[in-house]
Amino acid sequence: MVNILDFHTINTNEIFKPYRAFGWLLHRGNIPQGTTTIWKLDDTVPRSEFGSIFFWVKGAIQIKLIGQEENVTLLRSAGDLSLDFNATLGDLWSGSFETTALEDSERWCILKRYNRLTLPNINKLVLTVSSSVELPIGTKLLICRGTGMLTGNIVVEGPQTITVTSSDIILTATTDIYGLYFT
Repeated sequence: MVNILDFHTINTNEIFKPYRAFGWLLHRGNIPQGTTTIWKLDDTVPRSEFGSIFFWVKGAIQIKLIGQEENVTLLRSAGDLSLDFNATLGDLWSGSFETTALEDSERWCILKRYNRLTLPNINKLVLTVSSSVELPIGTKLLICRGTGMLTGNIVVEGPQTITVTSSDIILTATTDIYGLYFT
């Protein structure tokens, strides 16, 4: 099945659920394998002005850019953050594109239009099974996917927010963890 959508329309085959984290609205999208969507974007607007951040936490998505001088196909998989690619792609994203879920996939979206026309400052956390990270006082972390153990044998499971207020803590992954630090 192929969906053709305006960029401001939510894909009906993608199951979206809204979440709030640290004053920001995010949407978790679950995309069934084989779902193909054509996103129609204004090709006169630079990518930087679309106002979105995407974080893939499960599966694999193939992205084909439509109407470019060269045939461009990209792959996004767990741990990829759109901010890591925007600087190198520049305005390549202007215009339409087609996405296909190569397997059941999950991504998190943060859109300016739902967040006071601004985006948060974020960094990603990708933690593999049995690895640990120290979370210092002041840390604001959204665990999007995965489970772990905090100092004191406190179990955490995404989606869940963690705010470190009194002393540094250690997060140890019991499954792969994908999260977003809010700064």
